[in-house]
Amino acid sequence: MPNKVNGVYIFSESQPINKYYSLGWLTKIANWTGTYTEFRLSITRRAKKKYPNCDAVIFQFGNDNYMFESTVEVIKLME
Repeated sequence: MPNKVNGVYIFSESQPINKYYSLGWLTKIANWTGTYTEFRLSITRRAKKKYPNCDAVIFQFGNDNYMFESTVEVIKLME
């Protein structure tokens, strides 16, 4: 099972095995200079604020500074 922060699963460089549907995207995530822990807290807070019923986020890293090639997808897992 992936990491869970603020009640939100984090899929980093991976995707859930089970089916899910997309709630939307977090945008304007360009360059992060803090720690990975701070990054996870920030992403999960933003996801819960924008999509209160979300279960998880999916993202890919672009480089070591947490610069994304794309935005973060916020999802709801199907049961």
